[in-house]
Amino acid sequence: MATTVQATQPNSNAIANVNTVKSQNLIAQMYPRSRFDATRTRPFIDEMILLHMQMVDAAQRAMQSSDTEIKKMAEETMKFSNARINSLMEMRRSFLENPDKG
Repeated sequence: MATTVQATQPNSNAIANVNTVKSQNLIAQMYPRSRFDATRTRPFIDEMILLHMQMVDAAQRAMQSSDTEIKKMAEETMKFSNARINSLMEMRRSFLENPDKG
């Protein structure tokens, strides 16, 4: 019999299955048939830009920490994420200018 805590905990196998499906969808989006397949590429690029912006926001909040290791990770995250945002924005511009190019 499950305790109250166990009953409220999600099934780890179900979570793993959902995560596997999400990963497979992301891989399919990352490697579409055409580099600029509008049904997959643009939504993926937009989602990744948003994700990296959220990472920068979280890292900025982490910079308030007194822990030097946290600050170091936050700085690295901001540097990486900002570079990735710039790269993704360039891909998005290219996609919008040449949607059939691939």
